[in-house]
Amino acid sequence: SILARLLVLAKPAIGSDDDFDGASTYMCWGAVVLNAAPGKTRIGLLETVIHESSHNLLFGLSMDEALVEDCEDRFPSPLRADPRPLDGIFHATFVSARMAAFLKGLARRVQISATETEELEQRIRVDLSNTRDGLKVLKQSALTDLGNSIMNDIDAFANAPASLSG
Repeated sequence: SILARLLVLAKPAIGSDDDFDGASTYMCWGAVVLNAAPGKTRIGLLETVIHESSHNLLFGLSMDEALVEDCEDRFPSPLRADPRPLDGIFHATFVSARMAAFLKGLARRVQISATETEELEQRIRVDLSNTRDGLKVLKQSALTDLGNSIMNDIDAFANAPASLSG
């Protein structure tokens, strides 16, 4: 199934300090906004599409059931410097795992340069590290049955050998 049905290219306003890689929202399910400013590698761009598509997948999976129990507290996030709500930690952890899984699959199926292989390996390491950091927070938190089911699969993936061939 297609998780991103609409790709929108955008740039921050001229003179703005705002920056972003991509964006998605449950209010426009299936749409992904990508930063069209130059400077991203093709692997970085693919990773952003997977990142935002993974949010869309979670939006769909959690339409009828929450992923986490209600909680107003803020927690350390694997992807952002500021403390985030538990639902944000769940999304960050899920997204990080899916990016790592995609990049591992890409490395096995596509012939790429030595430079891109190095970039892939670095991104996989960071994505897996972010996944494990998020899992540490989530394992101490109140997840719904759906949230637990999804995170059990993520935990198994994150703790498997981290080679490009596996």
